[in-house]
Amino acid sequence: MKKTLFSILLLGLSFFTFAQAPCPTGIGAGTNMGAGDCKECAGTPNNPGFNFLQAASAKVVLEFNQPLTCIPRLISVTNDAGVVLPADCGVGQIMQGGGTNKTLVEYCFWGNDAFFKARTYLAARIECGGIQRTCFFDGSENIPLPVHFKSFNANRTTSSNVSITWTTAMEQNSKGFNVQKNIDGEWKTIAFVFSQTEDGNSSSDLTYSYKDANSEKGITQYRIQQVDIDGNAKYSDIRAIRGEGTAAKIVVYPNPSADGKLNMVFEGNNEIRDVQVNDMQGRMVKSYQGITNNILVIEKLSSGFYTIKITNRNTAAISVEKVVVK
Repeated sequence: MKKTLFSILLLGLSFFTFAQAPCPTGIGAGTNMGAGDCKECAGTPNNPGFNFLQAASAKVVLEFNQPLTCIPRLISVTNDAGVVLPADCGVGQIMQGGGTNKTLVEYCFWGNDAFFKARTYLAARIECGGIQRTCFFDGSENIPLPVHFKSFNANRTTSSNVSITWTTAMEQNSKGFNVQKNIDGEWKTIAFVFSQTEDGNSSSDLTYSYKDANSEKGITQYRIQQVDIDGNAKYSDIRAIRGEGTAAKIVVYPNPSADGKLNMVFEGNNEIRDVQVNDMQGRMVKSYQGITNNILVIEKLSSGFYTIKITNRNTAAISVEKVVVK
């Protein structure tokens, strides 16, 4: 039976807990998915002039049971479909009324309507004092998540082969993994890899790999579908791979766009990027902070010409792409 308040599962990334960013111990009342009054986010340094009319907003209240040396920054939230949404206004505000030995921090962030609709939060990325940590949520009475993907990468090794690797930090009731790819808009399962666990349960890192014969000239998308013994499934993030016909470091397609939707594919899986979309008058109409996936979907663009500025936080390199929406 689902609880109103989510349970927090603390999966430490280090043996020294107090050297990390603090993980919250619960989600407080006031949390919503898509109904937040977040107009205060527009015009902040992290999100100047964000057009809140083109997006939904949400508020998350996190409960911390330990003293806070700083107000933890909410970097991103992951929904139950595995979609990661960067938090545009992630600094947070301490709320009153938390009770004895409890601190409530309220966060506000933006997202596409599709992200919030009928979703629950699966995980949150927290930063405090320059130290980051991922905190995992679950809404099913303290039952651990069936699998936690620690990493997932897809890399073209030759003109006709793609190497797919993923690592799980924890598995429970796990049967195995469907390797899926998308070439022409339809996801297809190309292989099933059995779990390395003996009984479906593991608390140690387990690494898997699969080699896909792929000689496509265009973009191929990959994802991993984890299947548990009961038939339930969870998805990894999506990775995009270029073919021989897409040698550019950044690929934007379709260009021109007929429906206001653009797909961006970046080079490399381990970079952090900020993306800003400007119209022909130089006004910012979309902003995405801290993108760690190598694919980004931009939606709800009106007809016109746009420039997209991509800043690589790791190298400070700036790239500009020009696109047309019909």
